[in-house]
Amino acid sequence: MNCHFLWSGEIQSDVHPADFQQPADHEALLAYLQLVSTTLQKPVLLAPEGAPEVVLLEVTGTEVRYYF
Repeated sequence: MNCHFLWSGEIQSDVHPADFQQPADHEALLAYLQLVSTTLQKPVLLAPEGAPEVVLLEVTGTEVRYYF
């Protein structure tokens, strides 16, 4: 996974669906997103590249909400 720290204060991470074949892969991604959210005390959104308005899931601390 690549992470990009932008001047706007935004962090973007590249996530490739093909890298997630097993339930453990999905759980590892959620653990990472929860860690980022908890550490920064901010919600973390997962959206397709180029479509930030299409939120697929939102992580706030340990809470995960799916929007698909």
